[in-house]
Amino acid sequence: MCKIVSEQVKLDLVRSGFVPKAEKSLWEPTKRLVWLGTFIDTENGFYKIPDNRINKMIHSIDDIISCLTGRKSVFVKKVASVVGQIISTYLVIGNLVYLMTKHLTIDVNTSASWYSYIKLSESSIEQLQFWKLYISEVNAFESEINFLPPALHTNVDVLVDLLSESKADSTVKTYHAGFIRWKKWAVHNGISRCDILPAKSLHVALYLSSLVQNSRTASPVISAFYSIQWAHHMIGQTSPTVNLVVKNVLEGAKRRLATRIEKKEPVTPELLSKMYSSSFKEYNVMSQRIICACLLAYSGFLRVSELLNIRRCDINFELGYISIFIPKSKTDIYRDGNSVVIACMDSDMCPVKNLKLYLLWADISPESEEFIFRNLTKFKDRYVLRKENKSLSYTQKTKLYLCVELLNFTRSFNIRGLKIGNYVPLVSILLHE
Repeated sequence: MCKIVSEQVKLDLVRSGFVPKAEKSLWEPTKRLVWLGTFIDTENGFYKIPDNRINKMIHSIDDIISCLTGRKSVFVKKVASVVGQIISTYLVIGNLVYLMTKHLTIDVNTSASWYSYIKLSESSIEQLQFWKLYISEVNAFESEINFLPPALHTNVDVLVDLLSESKADSTVKTYHAGFIRWKKWAVHNGISRCDILPAKSLHVALYLSSLVQNSRTASPVISAFYSIQWAHHMIGQTSPTVNLVVKNVLEGAKRRLATRIEKKEPVTPELLSKMYSSSFKEYNVMSQRIICACLLAYSGFLRVSELLNIRRCDINFELGYISIFIPKSKTDIYRDGNSVVIACMDSDMCPVKNLKLYLLWADISPESEEFIFRNLTKFKDRYVLRKENKSLSYTQKTKLYLCVELLNFTRSFNIRGLKIGNYVPLVSILLHE
């Protein structure tokens, strides 16, 4: 049928006196062809941008960036041409072509004539840089997606989420904030937007040097180094942090801003005993909460985040010990979960005994999924846990109630030559100086 229609159209054109251009005509039926600058595959059902168009677009963007680096302005027709090339990929990319050319179009419309020069806004330069990085990857990824077996298509949407979760949320937030600081410094010092990401090694080295001059410790320099590295790795670019000059600047910062390490005294059983003696009160939920927090953290080597997220259902009382399931931990990066075992003691300071008293006085049932360390409400002469099942947050207000100041997990000490860091709580404030 297709062949018959093709021959009929060709015959009608010739009879009407028109001469079809041979190099632009395709009379044989095909399932793959380039039409209006877009490669169409009807057999596999996908669109693709031809490689020659991608190369032309990248070359045009580089030409504009080169003009801006020299005379800070560019011929308006060059910008309009790039905008047209990007928008013509709509069938492949979709509405993103309009969203990410908005500022470029606004700048083009400000020109007095087609023969004038214009200065591009910072937002327009960012859009050019985006397309330079994105357009070269769009074909490789989206064609591959269309060739996937149908059963795998449902997994594609998960890819972006997994990439964003390749590091912990707190790490991503820290690195993102660090990169924003680098970006602000670069803009303030006149560095072109196109040199912010990907960044040049010399610019990064100068940025780290400026941080050294305004810092008392090497921490801000280290954070900036790895934030810039993270941003480049996320877009698949080679990071300037691999450059030896940048690496040596970081090492120099560490040496110049090194601080003396002061070892802290460990918490002793005597300190805990004094804390217990001064704080224990019958049926006082508030005092018992503090005692339980300190004893559990000390005996189980728990971090404050692990301690505050313990639920009643995570605790199992066994003969001679308790087992506490820790579903999420800083050291458990793959969230496998782990259990901490704490043995019973023949002492008033037994963490198991005091936990039982706390759960009894706080009226927390064994089947409950509530957090055991929650906010308290005072009724006349007694305290009760609030009904809202929300764990205590690590804020200044929480510190006052739970004495999180005492659970200082950033101290380190030595026991019999074995260094144990980031675990041991301090309880000196509970001695009521």
